[in-house]
Amino acid sequence: MKTLRVPTNVTLLIFVLGSLVFGQLPDPKEILLKSKAAIQNLQAISYHAEYYVVGTLKYGDMDAVLTPNQADVRFVRLLEDQFFGGKLSVSGPQPITKSSGPSSSYWVVYDGQKVVNIGEKEKTVFVNDPDQSGKYLLHNVFDLVPAELREPAPFDDVLNSGKLRYSGKAIVGGVACHIIQIGYSGDSSLKECCWFLGADDYLPRKVQNVGSGLPNQEIVRVLTLTGVKANPEIDRARFVVYAPEGFSVKKYELPDHPNAPGLAVGSTAPGWALRDANGKHHLLQDLRGQLVVLDFWATWCGPCRQAMPTLQKLNEKYEKKGVVVVGINTWESGDPGRFMKENGYKYLILLDGNEVAKSYQVSGIPTLYVIDPDGKILFWEVGYEGNAEQFYSKLEHIIISNLDKKSSKDQR
Repeated sequence: MKTLRVPTNVTLLIFVLGSLVFGQLPDPKEILLKSKAAIQNLQAISYHAEYYVVGTLKYGDMDAVLTPNQADVRFVRLLEDQFFGGKLSVSGPQPITKSSGPSSSYWVVYDGQKVVNIGEKEKTVFVNDPDQSGKYLLHNVFDLVPAELREPAPFDDVLNSGKLRYSGKAIVGGVACHIIQIGYSGDSSLKECCWFLGADDYLPRKVQNVGSGLPNQEIVRVLTLTGVKANPEIDRARFVVYAPEGFSVKKYELPDHPNAPGLAVGSTAPGWALRDANGKHHLLQDLRGQLVVLDFWATWCGPCRQAMPTLQKLNEKYEKKGVVVVGINTWESGDPGRFMKENGYKYLILLDGNEVAKSYQVSGIPTLYVIDPDGKILFWEVGYEGNAEQFYSKLEHIIISNLDKKSSKDQR
């Protein structure tokens, strides 16, 4: 892959506010509240996105450096949409790697019903429903839309944090911005998040996250938004994709090979025998007759940690109703038992899950499976999109829909 470079077309100039001289700093919480209101008043937004990562990420058994990505983004907020939080149209040059060949472009669309991905290289228009295969079609554009734009209540998870700090102003793409720094203490893999919010409209212009990639290594993710337009008129044609001449149309399916991510829904979940932090052994077969929510995670994985409060909430509500939440710790370098205790998580955590992760074709974490009382896979997904409310609603819907189903063993 090419060496990562900071985009040169975005000018960033940090300067000190005059108010600093007089000892009066703006209230960071008040600015976030104004940004929350501005985002909630959005029906649509368009902008040019540039995203890059400095550092090395853990991806399965591999270490990966992400290729910079840029595109024109049009997003229509639909809070009732449980898949992405709105309609999306993204077009731009295909991120280039050493193996990608000549440069090409891509166009990805989600119209609230179907995901469509068109690429010049494949000469194919891929289409799928908003399920796991559809999510995979969006994999290279998720990072181009800040999670707060898709949230019904932006910033609610940090508004009462004692780690908010006003850090001055900056010029991003010619727009003066407030800088709000959010610190994360303790054992969190996300150390710091900086939001650059327009001084006039309070909409995001830049998001910079500092956290952990590989164990004991720092990683910085930067998303810059320029040419931001609030509530623009977006041509409906942007969400309608026609196959160009010479292109075929094909329903996208995840690759069917041993290293493909995820096991097929309806297949039998591979058995396992793992120990917990106290040395007690647990077997999957002992959980037959119950609904199992299985999460592959690690203490250094930021998205894993963001998903865990929701898993704890589900565990508290359904643990006495036939649901077992299990976290399988994998690719670990820290102390998962201590982490669970310090954060008050009470659901079952099992250790040394690397081999089990391979049998479940885990290619990235968090990876989550839901297994029915007969040991069949009901659902799986990779990653966490940052919307706790949608994540909880999705899992609770699966649980409620299958909670009363008895195993074939119980029906005899």
